[in-house]
Amino acid sequence: MATDDNDDILIPRRVHSTAECRDPNEKPTGFTIDPAMLERRRQRKQTIPPQASVSSVNEAPWQYIDRGLAAKLPAFNEPMWTLGDVARWIVERTPEAVDGLSIDEEKLPEALAEIHDALARGQIAAWSATIQEPVPRELPAATWSIFEFAYAEQNGLLYTLTFRPSGSIDERPLKDLRFKSVEVRRHWPGAEPASRPLTTVAKQTECKRWLSSEMRASPDRPRPKSQVLAEAKKRFPNLSKRGFDRAWGDAISETGAEKWSKAGRRSA
Repeated sequence: MATDDNDDILIPRRVHSTAECRDPNEKPTGFTIDPAMLERRRQRKQTIPPQASVSSVNEAPWQYIDRGLAAKLPAFNEPMWTLGDVARWIVERTPEAVDGLSIDEEKLPEALAEIHDALARGQIAAWSATIQEPVPRELPAATWSIFEFAYAEQNGLLYTLTFRPSGSIDERPLKDLRFKSVEVRRHWPGAEPASRPLTTVAKQTECKRWLSSEMRASPDRPRPKSQVLAEAKKRFPNLSKRGFDRAWGDAISETGAEKWSKAGRRSA
């Protein structure tokens, strides 16, 4: 079985819902966590704040693991999230869910479908390395017309998969899939403020991504530029006309949708 990331595992809650910790100092059984995975996650967080150790005899095994991992190696404040991090956020919308490893496995398929749909529409972006290109790069929205998400269970754990439906499930075409956490939280907002206000450059970048998605969806049927500008103003408050014009030009260059350039000279 080929997985996206050796460190992107999920603990299914319904399978491990029985409290096994009879002694406060006793660790739950039934889990085998790869030490290399913990080391990679440790490297994501260079400074580990001291945390008090508290255990409960009524705690389910997955709660024990989540609490321990959140205390030592929190992932919520990291700039880049794994596919598992994003799925846990969509299901629960809490920092604690992202910091842990467990997930309600009955909700996982719907979360993966939401992520795939947002990627295909260009509403969020993903970064990945490939066999040919070891340096991670942003993947175009068209990537997700070829690749799908799935998950597989092995030894009581869930592993995410990215695969080509026409190919073999054992292929590993994309490696180390990552998402910008601020972008994910903006698209699927939680109860707390999702992020600090976007900077001018960030607004222009987000606008360009949206425009590129619109142009790719309808390259031969452009909309009047004035009409698109009005919509962009609603989507990206305080975006300047100059910032929009730059995003418009960059999107045309990126997509090759030259007919949109002509539409820009047409009145609404």
